[in-house]
Amino acid sequence: MIVINQQSQRTHIHLLLSLSGMFGSLTSPNFPDPYPGETVLRWNISVPDGFHIRLYFSYFDVEPSYLCEYDYVKVEAEGEVLALFCGKENTDTEAVPAQQVITSPRNSLSVVLSSDFSNEERFSGFMAHYSAVDVDECSEHSHEDLLCDHFCHNYIGGYYCSCRYEFDHITSFHPASSSIVQCQRVNGIIFS
Repeated sequence: MIVINQQSQRTHIHLLLSLSGMFGSLTSPNFPDPYPGETVLRWNISVPDGFHIRLYFSYFDVEPSYLCEYDYVKVEAEGEVLALFCGKENTDTEAVPAQQVITSPRNSLSVVLSSDFSNEERFSGFMAHYSAVDVDECSEHSHEDLLCDHFCHNYIGGYYCSCRYEFDHITSFHPASSSIVQCQRVNGIIFS
């Protein structure tokens, strides 16, 4: 949405972009040329269940300011701010992504670029890259919070449980619930 303020004759840009591929790139508007002022852009990135999102910046040049209060790039997931960046190099009040890799806690992530009207210099913005990374459900849970009673087998996009020899499943896993697959010793005689 583009909004023009009739009193100040300024143009405000507000855009929401959705990305849903297993990998991709995003750049500030006009990159590598300077990004516009008075802009709020939000990229909502989502990948399939069973994956997290890994995000990193290969280039970053956003107007520096004390505690990133003017122009900034914010990375958030589920309403929680994971990172807030501005500037071109780290200082005691500004952070830049440098070699930092950000991993989402689940399968969605948002990147927000916000710029004010006062860019006195020309800042070229950023280039970022994301990719889906498989969640290892088997190793993500603590010993007290196991998904499987005996064996947990991870595969790309999910997992399954199995029991030791002479044991059988007595409950099954459903993705919507947190039930554990329990194993029970098989009683009786097995014929072949």
